[in-house]
Amino acid sequence: FTRIYRGGGWRSSETISGAGSSLANTANIRSRLEEFLRVNSIHTLLDIACGDFHWMKEVDLGTTKYIGGEIVADLVERNNRLYASPDRTFVHLDIINSMLPAADAILCRDCLPHLPTQHILLALQNIKRSKAKYLVTSNYPLCRENVDIPIGKFRRINLELEPFFLSAPLQDWEDFDGQYADKHLALWKLAGLLIPAR
Repeated sequence: FTRIYRGGGWRSSETISGAGSSLANTANIRSRLEEFLRVNSIHTLLDIACGDFHWMKEVDLGTTKYIGGEIVADLVERNNRLYASPDRTFVHLDIINSMLPAADAILCRDCLPHLPTQHILLALQNIKRSKAKYLVTSNYPLCRENVDIPIGKFRRINLELEPFFLSAPLQDWEDFDGQYADKHLALWKLAGLLIPAR
């Protein structure tokens, strides 16, 4: 992912995170996320992988403390330089191997579809260990088969299908990015959520 970032990211003139992270393509999820934070009294939100913080900087976090987690160290340094505040910090972490910072909710948008299947299972297990209350992550409910990929590539995933078998999400927010009409952000409560062993 560092190589992709240093090579120009996912080729968007607006953000290195790609067209899916443009302000136009995140309008719906920004408003849904603001409502979720407010209604559920989320004190701390952990965002993995936060990328360049392009669209999240437009989210009204209210009183919610924000932690942006990112595996690309260059982005962590950049984001802290540009956006850090007493209630907003950025940390270098690996979604699979790092002990995740304490948070009420974990946002994981546009990360898991770039990981091999085995890595997704490990990431979900690590998220479950974090003791966060909620997980909000990318899901493609019309996807009928979860194919495997090398790290850094992309494919649609449906977390309710084999080999993930997650229960139906509590909420499902349309996250249309101009390319995939079934792209959603799905919300799960982590307590009681069964994550298959790798």
